[in-house]
Amino acid sequence: MPKLLLCAALSFLASQLSAQADQPKPLNFTYAAIDGTTVDLAAMRGKVVIIFFWATWSKPSRDDVPILVRAYKKYRDQGFAVLGVSLDSDQTTMQTYTDEYNMPWPEYFDGRGDRNQVAQTMNVKEIPSVWLIGKDGCVISVNANGDLDTQIEKALKAR
Repeated sequence: MPKLLLCAALSFLASQLSAQADQPKPLNFTYAAIDGTTVDLAAMRGKVVIIFFWATWSKPSRDDVPILVRAYKKYRDQGFAVLGVSLDSDQTTMQTYTDEYNMPWPEYFDGRGDRNQVAQTMNVKEIPSVWLIGKDGCVISVNANGDLDTQIEKALKAR
């Protein structure tokens, strides 16, 4: 009988932990951008945000840049922002690229390449990785590369 009670108690506890784990929680992180500004995702609540994990050496990342620049220009006045996290190891190469392709958002760069601190903290496994964050600070998608306009518009309309 005690084993039965223990199993029942463990089952109940596991269901409660699972229910809590399924609840979305706002994503919080802060970083110093290469332009010297401090980026605080918590302070951006109320905006829809893309976090773009990328590198200049990644062709798929480079392919995403014009799409993100266009989206930024189209939606920035509606409460949309982009944050970049570069997995490059050479800051000059990265800075030259962001200037050349008019990437106006704040970039995080630590020179650690694929061991980038923010990317590791966020458990990013591949690049490019385009994360869509809702107005509440919760992650909507960690793979927002496809049909970006529809996803952004839907997130902007959400309350």
